[in-house]
Amino acid sequence: MNDSLNKIAKGKVVALWASAVTAGLAIVKYIVGVCFESNILKADAVHGLADTAAIAASAFGLYLASRAKTEWFPYGLYRAETLALLLVGTLIIFAGIDLLKEGIVRIRSTGGGDRIPLIPAATAVFSIAVSAVIAWRELRVSREIQSRSLEANAKESFYDILSSLVVLTGIILPAYNIPYIEGVAITIISLLVLKVGAESSLRSVLILLDANTDERLRIAIEDAVAAIRGIKGVNEIRIREAGPFKMVEMRIMISPSATVYAANVLSERAKRVIHENFETIETVFVDIRPAKTEIYRAIVPVSSIDGMASRVFTQFGKSPYYAVVRIDGDTDEIEDFYLNEFLQRERHVGLNVVKSLLPLNIDLLFANQIGEISFYILRDNLIDIYKVSGDDMSLSEVIAGFRDGRLEKIKRPTRFSEDRVSN
Repeated sequence: MNDSLNKIAKGKVVALWASAVTAGLAIVKYIVGVCFESNILKADAVHGLADTAAIAASAFGLYLASRAKTEWFPYGLYRAETLALLLVGTLIIFAGIDLLKEGIVRIRSTGGGDRIPLIPAATAVFSIAVSAVIAWRELRVSREIQSRSLEANAKESFYDILSSLVVLTGIILPAYNIPYIEGVAITIISLLVLKVGAESSLRSVLILLDANTDERLRIAIEDAVAAIRGIKGVNEIRIREAGPFKMVEMRIMISPSATVYAANVLSERAKRVIHENFETIETVFVDIRPAKTEIYRAIVPVSSIDGMASRVFTQFGKSPYYAVVRIDGDTDEIEDFYLNEFLQRERHVGLNVVKSLLPLNIDLLFANQIGEISFYILRDNLIDIYKVSGDDMSLSEVIAGFRDGRLEKIKRPTRFSEDRVSN
């Protein structure tokens, strides 16, 4: 949270700096325009003052967004930056309209001079250099802190470079009796400025209306959370933008038999995955619901490979084979059989088997006994363990017993020294 506030503060400083520099530059251009009777330089100064107002609005929005949460504003004032974005877009639109009017006037103009005014031309060159520095600084910081209003200001500063080039052209070309070129160029730039303003205003309105403006992010979040072991499904992901940050609300589906502990673990894992992979997300709310259609992947130790008639082997670690069964409603399907590669080892046989089976993304394990270390590894991976009574049970009988609720869940280790026993 402190890092987020630091980013906002950094954006605020840059916006204020850009505002001060742009205002100073506009004043200089206006004074030079008045002293040397350069109408185009005075018009560009007015445009610069409009930019100053836009940047100041962005800075004010970032300032409000950096304020700490209060009882009145428990979610913070992040959307103040979005409101500033709307104001920025509106001011840019008005600036574009002014430029369009100026361009039309210049197209109709036929007057020209007999020499190039050096001081106004030098002022235009200086304006180009300053605008380039401002644009570069604003764009770099806007991307760093994910500030849309500051990014909009950076784009406008880039257009200021083009505008200053037009001003320079308009100062020089009249001396060669080519005045209409200036008007055409100003008209083109005004249309580009209007496009930026319209895009900024439209985006701010969409954000304020909680529109889904980033479908790629929603899909990326869904994929990241769905990959967490124990989560059966992810739906109803909602993303709200609030200034430079995003807030996520989502629903995850888990096993109906999951404990409160397991549900809390899955919720925290989902939040951690989102925060670790998507840095602009400030808060995550997770709604937990039981999966309506339960699908399990189960591991069953068996003594032979004989389909659903395979007999259960009660000693988990010493079992020669392990069956992977998919349980989907009333349907059972054997996905594969695995050979126990650790039978010849003297220590930690069951532990090594558990580690080798974890990548299979299993939900259930059926065994008669389970060692201490293996039990806690399975529990931490949200794998439920159910007790089978003896070697006389077939694989189909074990699954039927689980489905009918006749198998007891193992809630604690049945062996407490995996150094001395294999399972």
